[in-house]
Amino acid sequence: MHSQCWLFLLCGCSHNKDFYQGSGEGENEKPSVDELFDFNTQQSCHVNIDYCLKDYVIIFEIYSEDPLVELDGNYVKKEIDPVYRASTDKNGKFMADITLPAYMEDEAWLYTDYLGVINCVKLNIIDHSLSFNQNDFMKEARGISPRATLPTGYTYPDEFKVLGNWIDKWGTPNYLLESQLPSADILYRVKKIYSSVDKGKIGKAHKELLEESVPVDIKIEKATKVYLTFINTTATIQNTVGYFTYKTGTTHDPDKIQKIISFPHTSPYYRNLNRVGALIGGDRIQLKYWDGEKFLDEFPAGISIGWFMIRMGYSNTTGNVTSKGKTIHYSTTSLNSDNMRHVVALHDNGEKLVSIGFEDQIEPYTDWNYADAVFSLEYDVDGVIGELPSLPSDSDKPGLEDNFVLSNGTIVFEDQWPDQGDYDMNDVAIYYEGKRYKNPISNGVTKCVDKFTVINNSNSADYQNGFGYQLSNLVGNNIKSVLIDGADKSSYLGENNLEPEQSHPTIILFDNAKNFIGKTITVTIEFNGEIAEGLLQAPYNPFIFIKNDRGRELHLATIPLTKANYKPTQKANMEYWGQDLDMTNEGDGIYYVAADLMPYALYVSGERFILPDERQNIADAYPKFTEWAKSQGEKNKNWYLFPKK
Repeated sequence: MHSQCWLFLLCGCSHNKDFYQGSGEGENEKPSVDELFDFNTQQSCHVNIDYCLKDYVIIFEIYSEDPLVELDGNYVKKEIDPVYRASTDKNGKFMADITLPAYMEDEAWLYTDYLGVINCVKLNIIDHSLSFNQNDFMKEARGISPRATLPTGYTYPDEFKVLGNWIDKWGTPNYLLESQLPSADILYRVKKIYSSVDKGKIGKAHKELLEESVPVDIKIEKATKVYLTFINTTATIQNTVGYFTYKTGTTHDPDKIQKIISFPHTSPYYRNLNRVGALIGGDRIQLKYWDGEKFLDEFPAGISIGWFMIRMGYSNTTGNVTSKGKTIHYSTTSLNSDNMRHVVALHDNGEKLVSIGFEDQIEPYTDWNYADAVFSLEYDVDGVIGELPSLPSDSDKPGLEDNFVLSNGTIVFEDQWPDQGDYDMNDVAIYYEGKRYKNPISNGVTKCVDKFTVINNSNSADYQNGFGYQLSNLVGNNIKSVLIDGADKSSYLGENNLEPEQSHPTIILFDNAKNFIGKTITVTIEFNGEIAEGLLQAPYNPFIFIKNDRGRELHLATIPLTKANYKPTQKANMEYWGQDLDMTNEGDGIYYVAADLMPYALYVSGERFILPDERQNIADAYPKFTEWAKSQGEKNKNWYLFPKK
């Protein structure tokens, strides 16, 4: 039976009716449920993320590939869209069932640019589930307690001193204290000022902080203990960070100051357990004062703390620190060979904290974001720190407009329905980009902003075809307002931009696709109250109506086992069902499936689909399509990424 059923695909644009042998009376044989395939390019995935932090909302993204690339000594985001984006709750947790492209069978990349957490990590997808617990990940990554004292034999320059040893070749200190991050407010503010976004970089947005007269070293005015906490880095190179002390108000010679290594390796954990750095946000140490003979717990009054970074000073091959042949950047500008400022320190007196950002670049200078190693310095006595510029109050705290889920893909239709046509799937093609805005605490959807761009060619269809979509899981009372931008109002819409006499909110974007080729229509929907995200899965329930016949409504395929709701609206004319090659049977729960078990429409998830040429069968345009369809989606799940060359 299957060899007959797939004859259509293998023979190109054949237009016969006997793909599926019928009863002998001209009717198509009724298929079993096991034979049906909904041609879904998406999958449901249960996501459980826990960054293990309190009172800290984090926006994260999920990618199908590593989203970072090395550029000029920094990790920067590629210009690619995530397959999913959302916000944790106030305790850094997120749990939901989401949709991902079906080809993401084995792995996904979890990314965030929020501070104090692992920024980018590769995770395994197991049984349609994706999980990440930062504490568990770190325990597995480090393998042993970071407080363990082990004889390691790792070396550092003789003229330097260290606060302890490090327990592995990655440079994990054995003198780490219990992890402790600054408050969420501080983290949001530090993220804002030490921005890696080009226009927000300190070197462009805050040049006043680089003036020679602006202090950067820590002047101790009362005896105090001092702690240093790692927050983040964007650097790709393996730097070493340390400090030195001097009597406040005096000058100092780099060859005579006692340099003390605080963190031998400032690279963080990246990507997976096979490729890691040393640190995670919250890794905290106590700095010690060297009095010339021994380390003391307190820094005395009248002493200043300066900083240095050995550029590329660490090797995670040997686990050693070296300064030979390396550039050392100091917080004192006059000590730097390039006479440039390489450290910016900002004070928050209320939280008894100083943020400290290092810049590791050398000529040619392109960066100046001071995010190559970012720390917070804490002290335990009021009125300790001398004059420093204040940490700005501007914050990157996520608000309602920051917390949205992204979806994108291409919807394609064959407008010969209920006949099969040439199956080039390019008669009407819509590229969809959607944002579903959510309450950052409850994660309920409050607003949708969806863009629909007509991408088919002007000669791809002879008919006048309209396009719309239905929110099939909602009712009219869920809708507060609908705003349509980029198109004249369809003749089928009522005053509220919804089609009347529908049980579910239905929006018609245009009556003739030919008038909108290359144009984008934006639909903004605000809801009464909040809507569960699971009720608004992209691309909703899209459809065309053919030859300007509102009743000749064509949707994505629906079969009894389909979770998505692509059923026809109340305006659909049932007289078309079962005509020609259509197998639609409302009683059996089958809609818009052809006699050869093929669909009349497809949604290609996460991609701007390259359309087949006019009258080019989709199986010819995409050689992997046939095997995907034959296997009912088990093989070649990424078929649409490989068009015929």
